[in-house]
Amino acid sequence: MSAGTIRRSVLCRLLGRTLTLILLLPGVAGASLMDQAASRGRIEEIVDMLAEIYEVDPMLVMAVIEAESSFDQRAVSPKGAVGLMQVIPSTAERFGIERHRGQTMAQTLTDPFANILAGTLYLAYLNEKFEEDPELVLAAYNAGEGAVMKYQYQVPPYPETQHYVRKVMRRYSLLAGLDE
Repeated sequence: MSAGTIRRSVLCRLLGRTLTLILLLPGVAGASLMDQAASRGRIEEIVDMLAEIYEVDPMLVMAVIEAESSFDQRAVSPKGAVGLMQVIPSTAERFGIERHRGQTMAQTLTDPFANILAGTLYLAYLNEKFEEDPELVLAAYNAGEGAVMKYQYQVPPYPETQHYVRKVMRRYSLLAGLDE
């Protein structure tokens, strides 16, 4: 199967899940769209719901949030990544996230629901692409898919990326109870 065919297949599957999510939005996510100051409990609710829909381990999503922003929904990196999961606006657009009326994508990504949706969609895509290898998924989340492919599906030798993968994997192991 070609890379283009795999990508179309993954995106079609994610689109179907997104349509399911849209049907759930009014009752589940409405409050987070209005209440920008989401509590950690509310963040966990959003993560649990989206992780289930998109078949991503919620503990991995929580570990990424902790590593990326320490739960600061207004965090902005020097490279322009925004929000809880430090999503680059072009990545959010790539996965079909729409801007809130009158806002830039960067502003929209400070909304916890929009940000976690974008980050979870990206993790789901990376899970498919890298066969659910969490280290490669995290390396791609941090350095980009191209970097992982450039290094023959290994964690790239970038110190920042290697540190990031170790940091998130440690937190993920604790949250998931894997190191007991």
